[in-house]
Amino acid sequence: MPALERAIEALIFASRWILAPFFLGLLVAMVVLLFKFMKELLDLVLNIWTTSRAMRHASSTRSRRSSDRSMPARPTTRSSREPGSSGFTRSSRRR
Repeated sequence: MPALERAIEALIFASRWILAPFFLGLLVAMVVLLFKFMKELLDLVLNIWTTSRAMRHASSTRSRRSSDRSMPARPTTRSSREPGSSGFTRSSRRR
């Protein structure tokens, strides 16, 4: 029994290498995300005053645009008697 137990333990212990590529991929992804985060943070800190002005401008522009959307545009539809519409058939075109 101890031989079987040791064989199973050895198999489980050796199988950890199956996960090694996944761990390396996660490590690389975390490093990339860290660099992207640091870049965005640095950009935010360096442009803190211009960013606040831009955010105020964007929010005022957004509120004006939302009032423009209060009345949706009327969809254009074709009459079934117009050429090119789905109701216009070849036989009625000859008349």
